[in-house]
Amino acid sequence: VNYRWSGVVVDERYADEDKEKSDAAEAYGEEGRAARAGDRAPDAPVLKRIGGSGDAPTRLFDIFSPAAHTVLVFAAPTVGSAKIQELLTPLSSIGNLQGAFRVVVIQPKGSADLNTGIGGEVYEDAEGHAYTGYGVPSGEAATPTVVIVRPDSWIGAFATSQKGVRAYVDAVFKTSA
Repeated sequence: VNYRWSGVVVDERYADEDKEKSDAAEAYGEEGRAARAGDRAPDAPVLKRIGGSGDAPTRLFDIFSPAAHTVLVFAAPTVGSAKIQELLTPLSSIGNLQGAFRVVVIQPKGSADLNTGIGGEVYEDAEGHAYTGYGVPSGEAATPTVVIVRPDSWIGAFATSQKGVRAYVDAVFKTSA
């Protein structure tokens, strides 16, 4: 079960792949393949909050909310807050729906604190479950990836550019004229 074919799904990672082939995978992806936009969002345990006051590890299923889209930003600290802010700029076009998004930054294991400048929560993927489950490279040189998880816990978008985030926001919230 998936909705990879839907008009409200954006996946910049597989934009050029044959549609018939991409629709054939299971909801969590075939073995050796990561989750995609239109799939059910996988869980990731052992996330350690950075900057928290001794918080116990948490999991993505505890972070997701039925009241808002959860914007997961997979980024190493070397990316910098300016790049993250640039990627997320389209979210500001929603106007009266400012509470529609919760931003959560996921850093690779062993990363130093990333001051995002966006007010989002920052977690370390202590055992690599999030990066592996979502198929995002975790190296310092990896491109930041935005994964937007809908309130019903299905992945609405995988974006590696501001254009991808904009395409999702426009499709779901009809912000463009």
